[in-house]
Amino acid sequence: MVLADAASIYTAILNRVNPGPVQLIEKLKAELS
Repeated sequence: MVLADAASIYTAILNRVNPGPVQLIEKLKAELS
């Protein structure tokens, strides 16, 4: 699982996409607080 997570982050960086913010999770956090 850790390897898959690292691979997805690395792939995002190679494609010049910020892997940090995830809109759906941020929305969920906002609704829960």
